[in-house]
Amino acid sequence: MAKTETGGNIDGYIRQLSPEQGYALLDKQTRQHFGISANEFIEAWRAGKFRDEEKYPEAVGLAMMIPLAV
Repeated sequence: MAKTETGGNIDGYIRQLSPEQGYALLDKQTRQHFGISANEFIEAWRAGKFRDEEKYPEAVGLAMMIPLAV
């Protein structure tokens, strides 16, 4: 089975994450990009804070991860 540099599969498998794993992944990314927790990001996203795609281009991709974390 082929692996990426980070250890992920590239053989067509879709890796299903548990809610805990999804939250951990989103939390890691939101802390890296914005310096806030996943909970803070989710709350801010739902309030419309990160909707400006020009100002926060990475926010849309992170927002697509929210269903993995809740």
